[in-house]
Amino acid sequence: MYYEEKIQVETLVKQVSGIKQLFTQYAGMRPFGVSFIIGGVDESGPRVFETEPSGALAEYHAIAIGKGKKEAMAYFEKNYKEGLPLDNALVLALKGLEKGLGDKEKLDVNRLDFAFVEVGKEFERISRQRLKSILGKKQSK
Repeated sequence: MYYEEKIQVETLVKQVSGIKQLFTQYAGMRPFGVSFIIGGVDESGPRVFETEPSGALAEYHAIAIGKGKKEAMAYFEKNYKEGLPLDNALVLALKGLEKGLGDKEKLDVNRLDFAFVEVGKEFERISRQRLKSILGKKQSK
């Protein structure tokens, strides 16, 4: 920040986790009460981290948090492969989300918001239309 340099993803995650941990340790509470998935691209390549309400952090290739985490993570561990093309990665994410849903729940594209970052490119949102198209292809398989 002092020299207008881009922050490293891990440095950002450690800052966020440090704030969470500080409140846990000295205030005796967890005012944030949430886990975050923080991802980005820096000189070391793409990075994805999870921060927990306690301030703990871990780095992953694919991560899920919240309800259905166990099922989604089992799916990611079995099906994630390094270097997936974007559309394949989106299918993986959508299937992971589905694994975490209850029996009577259905994936609704209108409730999803996806974005991605690549080395040397800006953050880019994925349109609902593209998500619907990918979801349609996924369901027809």
